[in-house]
Amino acid sequence: MTAPILTTTAALEAFCDRAARAAFITLDTEFVREKTYRPVLCLLQMALPTGTEPDAVLVDPLAGDIDLKSPPALARGRGLPDYGHAGGQDIE
Repeated sequence: MTAPILTTTAALEAFCDRAARAAFITLDTEFVREKTYRPVLCLLQMALPTGTEPDAVLVDPLAGDIDLKSPPALARGRGLPDYGHAGGQDIE
């Protein structure tokens, strides 16, 4: 099964609403660093425990109609144990 690619704020917010009820969230980000003055976020990967539909999504932060305020709001103050890959780069 291929993870859906979210390209709108509404789709991202719907996933984050489901994620707020999950036991944990996993997160990974990818950046373009070549030929830029600063890293440019080009992919956000989020997953929930198996059994949640969909349990994994890809977020296209470069899509024209997407606001990325939902994932940080989800991570703040909800008491969820979150997991990431190379988290130092994600915080950057």
